[in-house]
Amino acid sequence: MKKIISFLLLFMAVIVFATWQYRLLCFLFFILLNRNWVKSLPLMRRTIHSYSLLVALLLVGIFISIPNYI
Repeated sequence: MKKIISFLLLFMAVIVFATWQYRLLCFLFFILLNRNWVKSLPLMRRTIHSYSLLVALLLVGIFISIPNYI
């Protein structure tokens, strides 16, 4: 059930939401929900801190995509 909900959130982020900030937030939520699956991918097993680097890059991307209203 958790994987179905996370897939639907990721699908909605790509299709429905208009801004990059919401797309990145849903993608980050998808990664945080499926931590074990993401860590089991071959690309993530190469280095020790690859998962934390991925989460940090998504957070930086979210802060960059926040619009500046000033």
